[in-house]
Amino acid sequence: MKRSEIISQFLNMLQDAKTEHAGSQERLKEYNNATQDILHDFELNEHTLEEKMALTEEIIEVRRERRIDKNTFEVTEKIKTYIDRQDIAVAIKWFGKMLGDVRKVEKYHKNRSYHKKTTL
Repeated sequence: MKRSEIISQFLNMLQDAKTEHAGSQERLKEYNNATQDILHDFELNEHTLEEKMALTEEIIEVRRERRIDKNTFEVTEKIKTYIDRQDIAVAIKWFGKMLGDVRKVEKYHKNRSYHKKTTL
């Protein structure tokens, strides 16, 4: 793997973490609301045994999906905390510039050719 690809993957991971963090935070709210809806349905309405089992399965599925997003949220929260710092933001910009410079050198190496200096 080229060095530019490694740098690029790292920068993409940082950007993706911010996006994932926001998305997982929003989905956590939706899962919490869905959980409350199901619990209120249990509390306020009469249900047959089959309906209760269906609601139980629904809440289990909501909670499992919520756990996936909560895990993502917790990991990306740590990354986001660091990349939101001013000194780290400056470093990320420098990494972006470094990526461009490394790509230029790699392109030069790929297209490099040699022309003889003598005609012997």
